Amino acid sequence: MLNVLLVLYGLAMPFHAHGADGGSVTALKDAPSKPLSNTELEALADKGDAEAAHELGDRYDHGSHGLGKDSTKAAAWYQRASGLGHVAATADLAEFTLNGKGGIKPNDAIAFKLFLVAAGKQHPYATHMVGWMYELGRGVQKDDKEAATWYRKAAELGEVEALTELGRLTENGRGVVKDLEAAARMYAIAARGGSAQAMTFLGWFYVKGLGGLNPDYAIARQLFETASVLGNARADGNLGYLYEMGLGVTKNLSTALTKYKLSAEEGDLISQRYLGFIYETGQEVEVDSIQAFHYYRLAVDQNDPDALAGVFRLLLRYPTLSEVDTRPALDSLRRLNRQKFWRAGIALALAELRFPSNPEDHAEAENLLMEAAADPAHVELTVVIAKSIEAGRILPRDVIFGRRLFQEATEKGGPTGEILLAKTLTQGTSSEIKRGVGILKRLSDQGNAVALYELGLLYQNGQGVPGSSQKAMESFKASAAAGYAPAMYQLGLIYHLGIGIKKNAALAREWYRKAEALNYRPAKGRVLPDGTLVSPL
Repeated sequence: MLNVLLVLYGLAMPFHAHGADGGSVTALKDAPSKPLSNTELEALADKGDAEAAHELGDRYDHGSHGLGKDSTKAAAWYQRASGLGHVAATADLAEFTLNGKGGIKPNDAIAFKLFLVAAGKQHPYATHMVGWMYELGRGVQKDDKEAATWYRKAAELGEVEALTELGRLTENGRGVVKDLEAAARMYAIAARGGSAQAMTFLGWFYVKGLGGLNPDYAIARQLFETASVLGNARADGNLGYLYEMGLGVTKNLSTALTKYKLSAEEGDLISQRYLGFIYETGQEVEVDSIQAFHYYRLAVDQNDPDALAGVFRLLLRYPTLSEVDTRPALDSLRRLNRQKFWRAGIALALAELRFPSNPEDHAEAENLLMEAAADPAHVELTVVIAKSIEAGRILPRDVIFGRRLFQEATEKGGPTGEILLAKTLTQGTSSEIKRGVGILKRLSDQGNAVALYELGLLYQNGQGVPGSSQKAMESFKASAAAGYAPAMYQLGLIYHLGIGIKKNAALAREWYRKAEALNYRPAKGRVLPDGTLVSPL
């Protein structure tokens, strides 16, 4: 099970509770307990009272005290209060500028400067946000060390969420020395201070026995349940993990799925991606491409590249998807394509080819695929798509465009494209086979590891060239020497089964292990701990 997914934490915008004064002293401090009317506040603000101006900004921002919610008016009052030196108003104005609220154009650089001004006057939230912007590189150059410094300052001012973030950096050794015990202490203090995120992180430490803590699933569950009540979506995902694995609770996959789904719908990226994966692959549940697409799409909305790859796979391989299923993803795919996200343009093209809503969609899809074909980084994907289009598998059949796309990819794809072309040619006529072999020999002479491997397969099978175990071994060994794992595995297979040569268990183990060390999946488990070889047949 992909439990590693459940320890990767997304970075969320810290919560901001409006109304923190940040140290300013105004006429309202000595006001009677009964709230001043809006008219009275305006009168004070017109006389230069910064606190009154800030209070009006809060009232418009929240839509309270008889005022309708109006972010534009809120921004105007925050600007006036900030100009009068109100620290909290400056922090609020920074947040509006960061998020483009109240008619203010989003500007990270200006937001950073405003937060920095408020932080310089000891405003806890603004100090926290300076650290957050350093960590993400928003409006300032990314710098984990500076982020940790500012998180520490904010924590010293009582900002428990900043202490949680400092613990996360300390846990991962980013900007500070990695220290799991120190991280655990920070999480514990922040959790006692009411941080749901800290409760979730601390709970995971109890699950895994990290930071000097003994594993304690009961405490972990209590922390996750409390954090869930406080609205932390990751906590629900972690509760799902406990039920999935039967840790401290009776194993219950139905309850686990319920928790994962709750977490995903609340916006937890990890649960969204995980549910997409298990519904795509059928781990613990039946394969369901529609459910998989739904959860991957939620993660794509959060710019997740792994989920984007899942959307791509589903669009290319699963015929059960309908236009209704895929339509909600189109806006996100278009946005990510404009931002040049890996595979976004290809995924958008696949969606438009399968479910065109107008003639322009089909033309756009072809343009996107031709652009991808001209990029060597996409050559293998576009060749697969070209063959699918030519054969009419999943995608609408278009022999002419499929061949044009294939030609573009193989011509513009460099050596990778040439190898893919050669493999196709070796399945064709005698003249095409000759041309394909020539391409592989030329690239092999240049030391291309993949070409050497493919040429070795031809010699081994006597396809397009006279069969020769000796030449096959020479090609595989040269490819393996260049670090190509499939060639290492092939050598293990040859020595294991005695393909064209005498069996040699010691050499089979050696080559299998080398391929496995490079995470080549077919090699995994071929050599047992006691050295026994497992047949791949």
